[in-house]
Amino acid sequence: MKPQKKFWEQRQQSLLFKQKRPVMTEPKAILKGLGMLMGIGVLLTGTILFYVWSRVEVVRLNYTILATSKEERKLFMQNERLKVELAQLLTPSRLSSLAKNKLNLKDPSHRQIIYMK
Repeated sequence: MKPQKKFWEQRQQSLLFKQKRPVMTEPKAILKGLGMLMGIGVLLTGTILFYVWSRVEVVRLNYTILATSKEERKLFMQNERLKVELAQLLTPSRLSSLAKNKLNLKDPSHRQIIYMK
């Protein structure tokens, strides 16, 4: 029985040596290989998660920019309306009529007018 067992062990060894890459049979070597695979997997997963996070941030920032530009346009239009309203309120004819009607002011006489150079 022993010679047959030896024959199979030699046959297995010869098959192992004929392969182009060595077969890992030691536990330390297997753990090292698994560790490398796990490291590559973690690195790949981290890279994919970073890429997805960056794309989500780009979309979120685009929505923020869109909302901000809408708010800017709204405030610009409100500012323009307020400028028009201020111009209407400061017209000389309106101020003159307010001074005469509400404040009971009169036009100045020629002696009250002082010209400056």
